[in-house]
Amino acid sequence: MIDQEVLVRALKQLNETGRPALFLDGARFLKNLSKVNQAARDSGKIIRFATKSLRSKDLLKKIDVNAPLFVTGPEEAVRLLESGFRDIWVGYPLGAPQLLGPLFELYKSIPNALLRFTVDSPVHLQWLNEAAVRAQIPSVPIVVEVDAGLVWGPWHIGAKRSPLRSEADVRAFVGSLSFYDRLRWDGFLSYESQDAGLPDASPFHRWRNPIAHFLKQRSRTRLRTFRQALGAIAGAKSNTFLHNGGGSGNFRAALTDPGLTEITVGSGLTQPHLFDGYRERSFEAAVFYALPVSRIPAPGLVTVHRGGWVASGAPCVDRLPQPVYPTGAHFLSDEGAGEIQTPLRFDAPAPSIQVGDWVFFRPAKSGEIFEIFPDISWIEGERLETLRTYRGEGWSFLL
Repeated sequence: MIDQEVLVRALKQLNETGRPALFLDGARFLKNLSKVNQAARDSGKIIRFATKSLRSKDLLKKIDVNAPLFVTGPEEAVRLLESGFRDIWVGYPLGAPQLLGPLFELYKSIPNALLRFTVDSPVHLQWLNEAAVRAQIPSVPIVVEVDAGLVWGPWHIGAKRSPLRSEADVRAFVGSLSFYDRLRWDGFLSYESQDAGLPDASPFHRWRNPIAHFLKQRSRTRLRTFRQALGAIAGAKSNTFLHNGGGSGNFRAALTDPGLTEITVGSGLTQPHLFDGYRERSFEAAVFYALPVSRIPAPGLVTVHRGGWVASGAPCVDRLPQPVYPTGAHFLSDEGAGEIQTPLRFDAPAPSIQVGDWVFFRPAKSGEIFEIFPDISWIEGERLETLRTYRGEGWSFLL
């Protein structure tokens, strides 16, 4: 739920500007960040911040310009290097090599920058090695992504990511690295979406929660063994390798995995509502937005302007934003969240709402909502600060 003092500040801004706005509770964001950083110190692990969930240069600087970042592609890496960030990992494999040239030319000009790439295909290796030769870069750190899904009988549970699924697959791929003289093997990535991305206390899927919890526990047992085996493949190098995994949804469990050196966190800092549905909930809700009431079609019904910002993933009710203030609002089952207008029904007795009032929502995910708004209103005590999103910067990344 939104902090009442923050809500009052938000309403004041909305009434002054008259335009929908995206808000961050700065105190809660910083509290979540402090919790993450303290856990890193206690566990001896590194926290890497996922920019897909924090699409704002200004917001990333609230964390630390020296923080390790996990970015979505070469275009974003260029912009963030230009903005002063220095530890950049392009965390998703390349889909095209053309943008490597501009990125490597910029990288060469920044002596203290560190740039890594995720790979899981010989094509990725070829592209990176050829680009490094053209740019005269002697060594490019690469991280090999391995499939971290739970294989159970004929089922593969978890995101379908890397084709490297077995120890034999990984050994063969690692053995091929010796053919590429400009690439330096830097570690492993093993992201377990069937744990980090699977709610097990969801109010939307109560029947599924016990099954999800069982699968998460089984996955953790299997992954610890698999990650130990990956460490054996690395051999003597394993003491200097990174091994990244986990996420906001299984943050506490990932901290205890001895096979991991890094954990990626993004959504946990803002806690959109999907992340309320975990038994091991670690963070506090900090992100919300407000839309104006434009119609009152009937008693107990209001229509807000816009609102159809449904999160990615398998289409389901849990991907919808959630109206949270005034309390008691629900989407209409035959309309949902609309492109230009969204009707809402209030439980009886309905609150007194007029055209021009505001309804507050929590998004299901955080990064995607940052693509909608050009800026974020950061509220911290009596201070209101405007942070630009990538959209507000005029940045649009496809690769």
